[in-house]
Amino acid sequence: MIFRNEIDVAQNSVRTKRPELFFSNGNVRDNFEYLKVLAQEVLNLSGGRICAEPLGHDEIRVKGDQSISQHVDVLISDVEPWVGGAYTCRPASF
Repeated sequence: MIFRNEIDVAQNSVRTKRPELFFSNGNVRDNFEYLKVLAQEVLNLSGGRICAEPLGHDEIRVKGDQSISQHVDVLISDVEPWVGGAYTCRPASF
């Protein structure tokens, strides 16, 4: 996975900066809001080097340029944060 580390770092940052997005067990309260905030955090932490946006109910898509992008699963069952499977697109899909 191309941006696994960057997504991991962004997930940890969101947990710290936005605790209201999570239940006490660590699951997310609103998967759509979480995806929006996570994608923005990937963009912010990368200094704009990595573009990210929500995709559906449990994925974000990320790219560094137009040559390649990935759709990355970031929630299990729409509630539990993780970084899992990825679908790669060449050229970038967005």
